Amino acid sequence: MQKKLIALAVAATISAPAFAEVTVYGKLDAGYASIKKTVTPGGGGVAATSKLDAIGFSQSTSSRLGFKVTEDLDGGMKISTVIETGLSSNPGAAAGYGTTADVALNGTTIDATSLGNREMYAKLDFGQGTAIKAGFGTSPIYEYAYAYDAALGGNFVGNLITNDAKTGGNRVVSVDAIQQFGSIKATLGLMKNARTPSGVGAVASETGTGFQGALQFNEGPLSAAVALQTAKTGVPATEIKTDITMLVGSYDLGVAKVFGQYANVKTSNGGGALVINSGKRNFGNVGVDVPVGNFMGFAQLSFGSRNEVFVANNAAVSRKISGYTVGGKYSLSKRAYAYASIGETKQDAGTTATNGDGIKISQFAIGLAQVF
Repeated sequence: MQKKLIALAVAATISAPAFAEVTVYGKLDAGYASIKKTVTPGGGGVAATSKLDAIGFSQSTSSRLGFKVTEDLDGGMKISTVIETGLSSNPGAAAGYGTTADVALNGTTIDATSLGNREMYAKLDFGQGTAIKAGFGTSPIYEYAYAYDAALGGNFVGNLITNDAKTGGNRVVSVDAIQQFGSIKATLGLMKNARTPSGVGAVASETGTGFQGALQFNEGPLSAAVALQTAKTGVPATEIKTDITMLVGSYDLGVAKVFGQYANVKTSNGGGALVINSGKRNFGNVGVDVPVGNFMGFAQLSFGSRNEVFVANNAAVSRKISGYTVGGKYSLSKRAYAYASIGETKQDAGTTATNGDGIKISQFAIGLAQVF
């Protein structure tokens, strides 16, 4: 009888279906921040200043909650899905280079968010470094902006690349082919989101339709990457096209790790009109991390220019931009740390009202973060 029971148990184990592995992960960043924004009208005038001092979330890195399901398939293949949701927003997200003097920061609240608003995709791994990924999530442009940022996650003011909505906020709906060739990872993606309405004279509209490609090299202390993206929005007669080029790199010297980033964002309007923000933006950023025991200090310096339309139907104007971030973190454990940082971004004011406003944003932040 005992042998029969053992045999039945073994048979049940062999014939039982494979269960998917479910991982729950996340990050919570809570702290205090003081952010001040000063807007100086182009051509002169009275500057307007707004300020926020508050305890909030995501001061250094975005808080999030995620679920990952992984299942082994036949022939060494594997399928996984990821659903990741943000927990409150970056407090500096609304303090960018717009012309409003208001600092409508919502990082101090637990915001109403949609499930999967950070990542929601399925990925099929074929083995040998080959994979197909489909759904919504971060693009290579986004990943490289933060992976080669010397600060903690990019929510600090100071890095023009992570602070820019087109680079630091670059999430897309796409189908990507991914291939690992030894030390090189290649990604090629298609974004397609065309809407064809019905009715006589109806015109198709496109939002986020385009292509992206990237190459990343990692070997020893050296890491470098290049990423390209082109996307269209709107109807053909007046569609907005955005082209992004990014070059990044880092080198670990042991006593310090140095970073370099460059990004070019070009926006053009197919209708020929001079719409706001059409033109070019060029950003550069250099940074360094210096570890000393459980403490790591970091510093970075940003520089760039904007040659863009600031007032509709007026010619593009060239403007210099700069920024910096200085701070440090102290590791309390492998997954928890305390941090403090100061930073600033500054955009020159135009010589006339149609040339755009000058904007200066200063930030101080201190807090705790834990990864789980």
